[in-house]
Amino acid sequence: MINNKVTVNKGIENAEKQLQKAKNRLTQEKKKANDARRRIENRHKYMMGGGSAVDASGYMDREER
Repeated sequence: MINNKVTVNKGIENAEKQLQKAKNRLTQEKKKANDARRRIENRHKYMMGGGSAVDASGYMDREER
């Protein structure tokens, strides 16, 4: 009788581990890039005077601030 179970050899196991590590590295690098971008945007926003001025009717013009 032929055994139809899929056998996983050592090469495939190593490749799967490397793939998982690469995915984790990619996730971490994306997170670092996003954090750096957010820090730069926040620094610029606070240097320029904070968030936008908004009243109940909508956005105020620059002259109204």
